[in-house]
Amino acid sequence: MYSLKLFFVGSKDPALFQTDFAFGQSKASAVRGKTSGAFAGRGSFHWSSAVRAVCVLAVKTSMASRGFGQEPVLYGEQGSLAASLDYAVSKETEWLLDVFGVSEGQIPNCRRLFKRTNSGRKRSGPVAVSFCKALHEVGAIEIKLNGDLLSTQLALEDLLNNLSQHADNLVIGSAS
Repeated sequence: MYSLKLFFVGSKDPALFQTDFAFGQSKASAVRGKTSGAFAGRGSFHWSSAVRAVCVLAVKTSMASRGFGQEPVLYGEQGSLAASLDYAVSKETEWLLDVFGVSEGQIPNCRRLFKRTNSGRKRSGPVAVSFCKALHEVGAIEIKLNGDLLSTQLALEDLLNNLSQHADNLVIGSAS
């Protein structure tokens, strides 16, 4: 059973603050910043376009699992959130290992979690990224904003719109 928890803070421009991920005996927790700082033993991540892409994909997947009319896939050409996430997954960047951890045999969990089409845009057209089917189950993804669990269509749509709308504030294509 997979479990992904995303903790956002802020009201005008919410940003991801913390993640918790579990897959069997494998558990990972990360906080936003260059290091885990006061949160010893946790990984870290920068609020980048690839991290924002994970958030958008998680919200879309959570909504789809509840029947809220979202397709749980990110599509995009060069410079898009989808392309940024695809690049990060291809390179198995450090933040992906911090956020999703590794399983037995030191295999990065991100290899199991993300399904990609046209990875690296080797053919013309967009890249597409989705989560594995296990994260499509109701409750597999939990999203909190300022400590409140978001489970209604309106609350999740508001967060999704905010995350998508402010994507231009980041360096698109960055996988850090």
